[in-house]
Amino acid sequence: MWQEALNYLLQAGSVEIIGLISGILYVILAARANIWCWPVGLVNVIAILYSCYIGQLYAETFTQIIYLILTLYGWYQWQYGNVKDNLPITLTSLKTALLLITFVAIGTPLMGYILETYFANADVPYADSLTTMTSFAATWMVARKKLENWIIWIMVDWWYLDLFYYKQYYLYVVLFGIYIIVAVWGFLSWRKQYQTQTLS
Repeated sequence: MWQEALNYLLQAGSVEIIGLISGILYVILAARANIWCWPVGLVNVIAILYSCYIGQLYAETFTQIIYLILTLYGWYQWQYGNVKDNLPITLTSLKTALLLITFVAIGTPLMGYILETYFANADVPYADSLTTMTSFAATWMVARKKLENWIIWIMVDWWYLDLFYYKQYYLYVVLFGIYIIVAVWGFLSWRKQYQTQTLS
């Protein structure tokens, strides 16, 4: 088993390895609410974008393009989102949660239909679309420093892990397994910071 894993690692492309390393660094920095997560995240986005395009996961390719925009947005929000101080960690309101759920519920079948209809070689278009739309919502929540983003990411990371296993991107399977662990840590860390904020 370990020999097979080592052989795969040696055969893996440099882009996949860059995606693994930058992805781990990104999520650790994000869990620590460190603004450097965003430039590292840009590297990760580009690496995964390339892998998804080659693997004919077109919704995920589109996701990474949107991530480029959301990453820049998140970077700006964390730097300038609060005039007096850094953007604080907050809870998601019921109204915002319902809007995000509606966005995912409408966007998933719509994107799935587009992929199935106009991209003949699109693989698993609806599963691909579900992870894509939910990831958009979760990334926006990170950019706005919403505490519950980590709960959404734990769920989404499970979906991604299964998707990349299906596509035989085993380094990304490892990456998203690590993401799940760090997402739990991130939630606990952000919750502690949020409680500290509310007491001060």
